Amino acid sequence: FPLALDIGSGPGYVHRAICSDDAFDGPGGIGGVRKLVQLDSSEAMLNRDVGIDDGDDDADTFEGSDRCSTYRLRVDEETKLPFPDGTFDLVLSSASIHWVNDLPGLLAETKRVLKPDGCLIFAMIG
Repeated sequence: FPLALDIGSGPGYVHRAICSDDAFDGPGGIGGVRKLVQLDSSEAMLNRDVGIDDGDDDADTFEGSDRCSTYRLRVDEETKLPFPDGTFDLVLSSASIHWVNDLPGLLAETKRVLKPDGCLIFAMIG
C-alpha cells in the first residue's frame, strides 16, 4: 500500500505505528506504506505534538520516520474529500470515525478515493 490516507488522524499515532516496525523487509513502513496523508478536522490536533520530540518544529522526526513520509491536511471529514477518484491504495481510521455524523457519506467518499483494489481498515467505538 504505497499511498495511504488516515482519516481522523489526530496527532499522528497511526503514522508512528506504521514507521515503528523495522521487521518489514522492503521500502516503506508496515504494509509497504511509503506516504501517509493525515487528515483531521482539527488543526490543533494535527499539530499538537509538533516540536515535542526533539525541540524543533518537526514532529515527523522520530526513530523510523524515514520509512514513511507524511503530509498533514485539515479537512472536514463530513464534506467531499479533496482528492481525485482512485487516489489511495489504503484508507484507514483508528477510533475516530464514530465522531462523524454522516457515516454513510464518509464511507461513500472513502470508496471514491480508494483505488479499485484498495483496502479500507477502520476501528470504531459503538
